[in-house]
Amino acid sequence: MNKKLTIFFNNLLIKNKNQGWTYWDTIGLVFILILSTLVCGMPTLFAKINPKNDVKKFILQINTKQIEYFTYQSKFAESLNQLQINLPTSKKTNNYTFSIKKNTNYAFSYAIPHETKEGSLNNNHPNIHSYVGGVFLIPKSTTNKATSIAIICKNIAPGNIKPKDPIFQQGIISCGAGTTELGKYL
Repeated sequence: MNKKLTIFFNNLLIKNKNQGWTYWDTIGLVFILILSTLVCGMPTLFAKINPKNDVKKFILQINTKQIEYFTYQSKFAESLNQLQINLPTSKKTNNYTFSIKKNTNYAFSYAIPHETKEGSLNNNHPNIHSYVGGVFLIPKSTTNKATSIAIICKNIAPGNIKPKDPIFQQGIISCGAGTTELGKYL
C-alpha cells in the first residue's frame, strides 16, 4: 500500500512536459481538497451554537460523577465539592445556579438560570430553560449488586423555574411533569 501511495504522489508531482493536466491529477487534487476540508472543518460542522449546550454537558458530568461516587462510597454526594467538580466558568454556564438534592435511592442535580442585575433572565437568550438530572438506584437483583440509571430533563417553560424531579416507578425512569427528556442511560 505504501509503495502505491509513493507511485501515486510521484506521478502527481513529476510530470512529462508534454503530458499536461490529466484526469488522475484532477481526482487526486479533489481528494486532497475534500480530505483537508473534512479534517479542518469537522469540529465546526457538528458544533451547535446553543447557549445551553455546556449546561447539559455539566448536568451529564454531575450524573456521571454521582454514579462514580456511589460506586466507591455506597452513598450519593451532597455537594459539587464532594464530587470534586468545579463550577463551569464559560459565559453560557455563568447564567445558571447549580445545586444537588439526594437521598439514599436517588440524586438530582439542577441547573436553574438566575436573573441578571437588570431583572431579566438573560438579554441575549430570553428563552433560557432550567435542567434537572437524576440518578436512581435500581434495586439489587439476582446478582446482588445495585445498579443505576440516569436521565436528563429540560423544563418545557423558559425561565428560572425549578423543574419537577424525574420519576422512577416500576423499573421505568421518566421526566417529571412540565419537563421533556433529553436522554437516559445506564
